[in-house]
Amino acid sequence: MLVTTYRPTFLFSLALLVLGSAGCGKTQQPEQAATNEMTQPSSEQSAPATLYKVLSADAWQQAELDGTFRGVGIDLEDGFIHLSAPDQVKEVVANFFANQDGLVLVSLDGDRLGESLRWEASSDGVLFPHVYGDIPLQAVKSVDPLPLGEDNVHQFPF
Repeated sequence: MLVTTYRPTFLFSLALLVLGSAGCGKTQQPEQAATNEMTQPSSEQSAPATLYKVLSADAWQQAELDGTFRGVGIDLEDGFIHLSAPDQVKEVVANFFANQDGLVLVSLDGDRLGESLRWEASSDGVLFPHVYGDIPLQAVKSVDPLPLGEDNVHQFPF
């Protein structure tokens, strides 16, 4: 497996704009896994301190009852929990959660995710954070409602 340094660039940010319906990190076939790039931030370029998970308020309430978050829907299908970096989350919500009400934005401390956190390229080459395993509630910084505004666009707390 090839490991390289993660360095966000203008092209990285631009690639987010074309994310569209390409999806984020579908489960890889063995032959694809050998050629796809998995990266970890280097000491020169640290990972964002805060990462985000968007899901229904009901699913989050269940995670709180369980004492851990095990993933939902596509997470369970793909075998890892999909997260977003700060510069990705609004675009991800616009592309994959448009017009959905009853969502929450879970802010996570990336450092508390430990070895289970991996940065992996999606099918279009954009790097996304993924968690392989459960997310402990101790990693949660905050949980905020993500309401739809009058224009049917989600209103972020930042």
